[in-house]
Amino acid sequence: MGKWALRIFSYLVLLFILSPVITIFVSSLNNANFISFPPQNITFKWYVEVFQNSNLIQSLGTSIYIGIVTAILSIILALSVSLALEKNNFPGKNIINSLLFAPITLPMVVLGIGLLFFLTSIGLVRTNTGLILSHTVVALPYAMRSLASSIKGIDADVERSAAILGAKPFKILYKVTVPMILPGVIAGGMFSFLISFNNITLSIFLVGPKTNTFPVVLYHLTENVLSPIIAAAATISIALSAIIVIILEKRFSVYSML
Repeated sequence: MGKWALRIFSYLVLLFILSPVITIFVSSLNNANFISFPPQNITFKWYVEVFQNSNLIQSLGTSIYIGIVTAILSIILALSVSLALEKNNFPGKNIINSLLFAPITLPMVVLGIGLLFFLTSIGLVRTNTGLILSHTVVALPYAMRSLASSIKGIDADVERSAAILGAKPFKILYKVTVPMILPGVIAGGMFSFLISFNNITLSIFLVGPKTNTFPVVLYHLTENVLSPIIAAAATISIALSAIIVIILEKRFSVYSML
């Protein structure tokens, strides 16, 4: 009885966590021109309208592009920094490590305002480059966290054997080290992409007319009218994120090393 009670309780907690997602999806099927739950009549017309809305599609493409570039940049930086911190001891190592994780401890609003002032001063505000750099600041700690546990598990004897056999340091890195920590690399890239793709608190300070991201466009749509097209677009965003996580987990088992 105790096991069954624990199982039922676990399912109830899971249902509570997923209830917003379920509500959004069901609301997107409403035939009326306003959001209601439960829906009056079932229809998929709002999903068609999402793909016919040039503003939503353009912003979706922008978010995917920024997310991919952010993931690549975060992994390159995280790999370099994590290898340096994990393999070497030097004065100030703990301070540097703490500073690199500082962005996730700061309120996003404060960080967004600070980045707004900084990017304005260097002429990168309301540009894709500015958004990529800003998202990388936030995504880097998560990429480092994913890589840290993988790097700790590296067999140093394998790297030394490659060096003894004449391999250069860069060849050791991409032929020996990276393959051994590939799940961590994939996990770091995945989380970096999702953090960038779903970011709104930071992006809302930095976007412009030509650099609107998908979450920001959805947020602005809610200011006018709560149409089911918003729920449909949100469902597509959730589905895209879930598909990425499921595919990478099935292929690389990224959660097993976190």
